[in-house]
Amino acid sequence: LAAAALGGVGRAFGAGEPPPSAGGGASEALAERLSRRQTLALNGAVAAGLGISLLLPERADAGGNFEPVAVVPTTYFGGNVSDFSESEGGIRVLELREGQGESCCAEGAEALVEWSIRLRNGLTIDASAGFPRRSGEADMAGTPGPALRFAARPLVYGIRGVGMRSDIIEAVREGVLGMRPNGVRRILTLPKLGWRYADQQPMPADEDRRSMLVDNKLSVLFIEVKLVGVQPPPVDT
Repeated sequence: LAAAALGGVGRAFGAGEPPPSAGGGASEALAERLSRRQTLALNGAVAAGLGISLLLPERADAGGNFEPVAVVPTTYFGGNVSDFSESEGGIRVLELREGQGESCCAEGAEALVEWSIRLRNGLTIDASAGFPRRSGEADMAGTPGPALRFAARPLVYGIRGVGMRSDIIEAVREGVLGMRPNGVRRILTLPKLGWRYADQQPMPADEDRRSMLVDNKLSVLFIEVKLVGVQPPPVDT
């Protein structure tokens, strides 16, 4: 179990801190980072006992940058991960409630979304004020996070902003594509689809819950989103 935990759970990177680059002292930086992960083995073992997925060692992408590789679980609090299907945006999702009306989203249109973030064992990290509370969550401590309003298909000077940095994590931005108003969807969120920068949303407003998210952002998380509505793109005059 301790060996499995060497992938590390916790603050492997600081808020907004990018993974070490492959050049210019990368060997020393990587060695230091791995040593820190080894000291987190006990924490990782505890996390495994709580049902939180662990990480394999990092791998380098084509550009020589390192990113965590998450172990996708076969089961979670809602059943089998195999029940998820691929969305229009290429994200694994599970439809909890079909909405009605026009699907999200035309280029430049804004989506209004309520949300919740849960661990693999079902524990809720946080939820926006307008997201339906489950039994036992009516009195969640702390201030709930805000609803999200964002362009799922952003336009920059009339051009689709593909690959651009977004204030919204990719799992949510791509995960709402194809939804209809009042629909609810569960999104399987791998670390590479989650919080790459410290200021990305959704983010708990409460400090303790924000720390809980930071501690678990390198695990597989389950985000549920409710599409409240869609604001059409502005019409050029």
